[in-house]
Amino acid sequence: MKEAEENADSKCKSTKFPLSAYMRESWETGRFWLTYAARKSWAFDVIYWKYLDERFFGRSEDHVAENELWKTRAHLLSEGARAAMEPFVARKVDEMKERKLVEWSPGAARSRLKEVLSNGHVV
Repeated sequence: MKEAEENADSKCKSTKFPLSAYMRESWETGRFWLTYAARKSWAFDVIYWKYLDERFFGRSEDHVAENELWKTRAHLLSEGARAAMEPFVARKVDEMKERKLVEWSPGAARSRLKEVLSNGHVV
């Protein structure tokens, strides 16, 4: 990419830095994976554990099973977030059993979002 940019006509430059510089920085900082995971919710878990967790929170313990890794990071959550986690997961498991789409009114959606973002505390 960098070579192609250097060979391109200088009139093609519409940004302060070449696109390759932005791409390299995004790759080196991990922002590429963070952005991808945020846009592709179906892939978030795999991307998080493969590319992001150790980059941002340090090396994980080798002897921990892959499906138990989240437990080694639970201490990073606030006490309120940890307290809210079990009821939240239980509700999601129950919802998964029903396998139906839920239609919320705008007010109900705002209320549910507040509940999740407040780590279980009433806002």
